[in-house]
Amino acid sequence: MGLGYVGLPLVIALAEAGIEVVAVDNDVSKVEALRRGESYIADAPASALRAVDDRIEATTQYSALMDVEAILLCVPTPLTPNREPDLSALVGAAAGVAEVLQAGQLVVLESTS
Repeated sequence: MGLGYVGLPLVIALAEAGIEVVAVDNDVSKVEALRRGESYIADAPASALRAVDDRIEATTQYSALMDVEAILLCVPTPLTPNREPDLSALVGAAAGVAEVLQAGQLVVLESTS
């Protein structure tokens, strides 16, 4: 969950390791770029993405996570003007995952929070 500067390289690395990956983000433009094999992150070359795109399902739908073994939350936690973490993206992602979470699934928070 989350296809930013942490999530997208992680998606590619997992797919390179032979793992089937469901990549979820609420940003439609990121999902569409991923489907086209286009990278918008410098540390995730488009050539690497295209080499494994047959192992990646990109979507905006949390329901696609119902049958996965593990869910990695890779969402931003920027600082507010008061220098406190803004957890709104994390809370939103957790709420979406909670709606589809199944017994036995592993959930990992990959965030600086």
